[in-house]
Amino acid sequence: MFPELLIAFGPGGDGAFMLSSFAPIAFSPDNIATVLRRPGVLEDLSSAFDSPAQSEEEWVAAIVDAVWLSGDDVRAFGGDGPLITDDRPLPEYFLLRRWLGEPSPKAVPERLRGAEIAAP
Repeated sequence: MFPELLIAFGPGGDGAFMLSSFAPIAFSPDNIATVLRRPGVLEDLSSAFDSPAQSEEEWVAAIVDAVWLSGDDVRAFGGDGPLITDDRPLPEYFLLRRWLGEPSPKAVPERLRGAEIAAP
């Protein structure tokens, strides 16, 4: 199990990224800008069909704003229960379907934030 956790919404408005690490995950504006300045990164991100940004400044703001939960907030949202591990995989989408009541709900920020309130 990784002790550092972060959930960020997808920049195009759909889905979420769930990140974990042994080291702290730092999405500071300076760190984001450093990565965006690497050759081809800004151009690649900005070429996506659902890209919300084009410039370095816009991407820094979009990424900072995309972070939803981190650290203990992720653990509180997830609550107690069995861990999903390589030797004991569980279908992650079952939980979302059960909470949201639709056969295949989109993992969009509005729905996930609503699930946060409804979570036991």
